Amino acid sequence: MKARLNAWWESAGRSTDFSQPGKVYYGDVTLHEVLERTCWHSGQHTRQLMLTLEKLGIAPDGPLTRRRFRGTPH
Repeated sequence: MKARLNAWWESAGRSTDFSQPGKVYYGDVTLHEVLERTCWHSGQHTRQLMLTLEKLGIAPDGPLTRRRFRGTPH
């Protein structure tokens, strides 16, 4: 996933106008807001998986900290 994201960024991402409208089902937002929401949403699911592991007595390998989520919508 990381390699695909980096490849996209190098080919089209750098020149993308993130202030343009994003075509999504949840309203009028910019591409910047779509990217922000997508990252935040993935992080939320990762937190849920970490909590499940912890409840099973399994320590997550490299848990996400609050610092990682600084600046994201809550």
